[in-house]
Amino acid sequence: TRPLTDRLRISREKLSYIVDSPAAPVTALAVITSWIGFQISLLDQSFAALGVDRNPLGAFVSAIPYGFYPLLAVLFVLFVIVSGRDFSLMLAAERRARSTGKVSSETAVPLSDLDAESIAPAPHARPSLLSGVVPIGVVVFGAFAGLVWTGRSAVLAAGGSPPTLLTALRESDSFTSLLWGSFAGCLAASLIALGRRLLSLTETVQAFVNGIRSMMTAIIILVLAWSIGTVCTEIRTADYLVHRLSGVISPPFLPTIVFLLAMGISFSTGTSWGTMSILTPIVIPLAYGTAAGAGLAGPSFEPVLLGSIAAILSGAVFGDHCSPISDTTIMSSMASGADHIDHVRTQLPYALTVGAVSLAAGYILSALGVPVWLCLVISAVLLAAIIRAIGAPTDAKPR
Repeated sequence: TRPLTDRLRISREKLSYIVDSPAAPVTALAVITSWIGFQISLLDQSFAALGVDRNPLGAFVSAIPYGFYPLLAVLFVLFVIVSGRDFSLMLAAERRARSTGKVSSETAVPLSDLDAESIAPAPHARPSLLSGVVPIGVVVFGAFAGLVWTGRSAVLAAGGSPPTLLTALRESDSFTSLLWGSFAGCLAASLIALGRRLLSLTETVQAFVNGIRSMMTAIIILVLAWSIGTVCTEIRTADYLVHRLSGVISPPFLPTIVFLLAMGISFSTGTSWGTMSILTPIVIPLAYGTAAGAGLAGPSFEPVLLGSIAAILSGAVFGDHCSPISDTTIMSSMASGADHIDHVRTQLPYALTVGAVSLAAGYILSALGVPVWLCLVISAVLLAAIIRAIGAPTDAKPR
């Protein structure tokens, strides 16, 4: 969609926000994903350690309504698009693009050189729907098939019986699966180009090499971001935050504290999976322990447990969504051809807005006894009011 958004004078900052915002939140809400498989495995281990007989998948599905940040982040993207309004740095970026046609700022250094002449379509190549749809379809199917295959192989290699789809996804190797899928997509595109004589063999190989070359800056930054995340793990940044922020907690407000804690850990380390793996084994026993100490049980305990489970994932998604060292944030800048710092700066006010509403109208109101469905309605109304009150039309001239 980048060539289309460029032609419509939509800024690269806005494009990267629209790419980034529904990515991690949707992945965190969909039931059949490797993210959810990983989270369910953590819940299963925590329940087993406590001797609790509870279905981890059922607990996760029941906790979805308490996932205020992922739900509201996706909804906020819709509000921004439908209203035609923006605010803060995003508004300035959009008005620059609308008025001057400059989709990137003057100082922008895009992570990927998507506008390079070396990867532009060959002048004699005819546009084709087949050439676009088939390679993308092969990537999607190949990656999913790889997830199932690697997960199944891992379970069988460990001596287990043939796994279910969800179990296979939980045990899958996503890195290897994405490599398989992406290579299969490149191979499909090459075969189509050669088979339909759109490109010669030399031009096909050159296009493949030039495409890799255009991504080198992004790959270097991604490796450095992983390095920073490893350093944070080694010096136990997350453990320090847990120690400093944990204390005497009232059970109904545990999800609120967990959400803040997960936000801090995921933002500072740039890893949502690391945040989940750190907090889940701590928070689940903490929820049962604080509830037992306060005499909570049965239906009155459910909001505490489900809210805490969802708060881990919500806070993890927040950090993954807007941390400058998060791989998904970097990849959104890369795919959109946006300057990485410009993407982070323009997206952060929107993420903080959704995070603040999730905290105030979501977890705090829920802790005060407001039904979760009403919290969601109030949160949605607040976000719509915010974009209406402080947002301004992007096509309007600045005052």
